[in-house]
Amino acid sequence: MNDARIPAVGYYYRQKNIDYVNDFITQKQLGLQPVVIPSREAIMFNLPLENLVDHIQGINGGHFKMRRIVAYATSSHGQKTFIYSSPIRHHLQRALRVR
Repeated sequence: MNDARIPAVGYYYRQKNIDYVNDFITQKQLGLQPVVIPSREAIMFNLPLENLVDHIQGINGGHFKMRRIVAYATSSHGQKTFIYSSPIRHHLQRALRVR
């Protein structure tokens, strides 16, 4: 298998992409290198919850009800992989209610 080059990674919520590839590049100090995932491996990085809550609140227009949120990654060939993120949804719901 070949390594996968990833130009986009983030969350998909209410038909909008919330892209965090630049945050990943900054956090991992990749500079100008592309994001590459070796075959049969995964990537992981820390994202402040407040950052994602701000995006969701802007998309929701101030409403507190959360819809399904999906994590995604796009390969350099254009193939998108989606993973449903129920635990993240629950954390976001709690954070939205506190605000």
